[in-house]
Amino acid sequence: MKNSFGGIRGIPALPKLGLRTSLAAAVFVFLSGCPMTPQSTGELPEIRIFKVQRIDNNVYESVTALKLAEGTRCIVFVAEDGQMSQATARSIAAEYDARVYPRITGVFGDYTAKGYDVDNNGKIILLLVDIKDGYTGEGGYVAGYFDRNHLHDGPSSNRADMLFIDINPQVPDSPGFYANIAHELQHLINYAVHDGESQELWLNEGLSSAAEYLYGGPQQDRIKYFKQDPLGTIVRGNNFFVWDGYWEKDEGDSLANYATAYLFFQWLRIHAGGPGIYSAIGNSSMRDYQAVTQAAKSWIPDITETDDSEIWNRLLSSWMIANLANAPEGLYGYKGEISTTVRSFTYENIHPVQFFPGEGIYSLFNNNKTLSESDIMGSGPHIRYVGIGGAAENPKIIEIAPYTGKVLLTYNANPVCVGDSETGILMTYSPALSSPGSTVFPGASRSALPSGGLPLSYPIGAGDLRFRASAGGAEPLR
Repeated sequence: MKNSFGGIRGIPALPKLGLRTSLAAAVFVFLSGCPMTPQSTGELPEIRIFKVQRIDNNVYESVTALKLAEGTRCIVFVAEDGQMSQATARSIAAEYDARVYPRITGVFGDYTAKGYDVDNNGKIILLLVDIKDGYTGEGGYVAGYFDRNHLHDGPSSNRADMLFIDINPQVPDSPGFYANIAHELQHLINYAVHDGESQELWLNEGLSSAAEYLYGGPQQDRIKYFKQDPLGTIVRGNNFFVWDGYWEKDEGDSLANYATAYLFFQWLRIHAGGPGIYSAIGNSSMRDYQAVTQAAKSWIPDITETDDSEIWNRLLSSWMIANLANAPEGLYGYKGEISTTVRSFTYENIHPVQFFPGEGIYSLFNNNKTLSESDIMGSGPHIRYVGIGGAAENPKIIEIAPYTGKVLLTYNANPVCVGDSETGILMTYSPALSSPGSTVFPGASRSALPSGGLPLSYPIGAGDLRFRASAGGAEPLR
């Protein structure tokens, strides 16, 4: 199932979700009061019956839809129980043709060239439908999905290249609406480029977050979620690399995946000098981390390592340090395009923590304390340590014990996203400082919850919502 559906743009989530479903899809509100009828032309409108999967129970149902618009690259169908004017449908078709299609295919490629224009019309079908995901007015919903089954023969196949775009509660013909279509179009292209086997989920979702940027520019909701970390999982190591793990299943924070994936792929673009690195990653023959490391070797001048695992270690640690330091030049920042904030932990003693692949945590050094080789004995084979000191604009990095500085970054550099957790060590700091949230570099702290509150509704990936319903309480650290 997770390979059949693409994830969707996320905006901040509520700490308590109260979802009643196990899976969901993205949503758009039909414009109230607008009849779903085409303008009078003297011709009968085209009506088609589609197989559409209910996300709340995974059952395919038949949905009757009316074609309201057709462009050069798309056909817009609207389900019969929706309300939309033909003018709105035509606007959607025009925006897809003029901006969504060229901006996304111009970087990732045209799926039709890979033999996946299965209905042989040169156009994608955009089916606007109220996807049955259990949404009741608040909590998680899904903004759309790509279902690979419709590219192949089968009893539930529409035998068409198409995207399903939900219509409740997000507004059609809005910026977020089109960013969602761009997100899902990348999933379709990724599937086609890799001949029916998409890249690893974190890669696929990272590229779809890049597609959102390519269509609509900076996605502030992603950056905001990272800074606010409303469920407190990012500060404890949660990020994009392990998608269906502890944080999603036990604590229900998959939105952190989207936020961190967005930032990592923006960091790659910035240091590669443009979106060409996205094309290199998406069109790589590799389906795992090597798609990124091989592209970085060619596109990012500061990458001098040659071994893929060492390149991954360099990319992962540099990106994590960038989120702390925000250095204006070099790899340890976003060159002024994005400003991030992070939190650190403090403990009375050296503290062992379990890290899954890709996870990293900051802890604060005592001014008179160093971390020696003996202190980190027993660490997992992929656990790495970096002492960070100096000024924010020019951080001093210490990668060989003894570790000193203002901050210790402990992270798991295992490049295999399905690897086991490993033990790493966090550092001691003066107990007089509050924990967490002490300022290390200027602006380098954040509150546990945003002051402005969170929205009642937020989009989430179809494959992620199943974790939200069962998310329970959590330990401060695992």
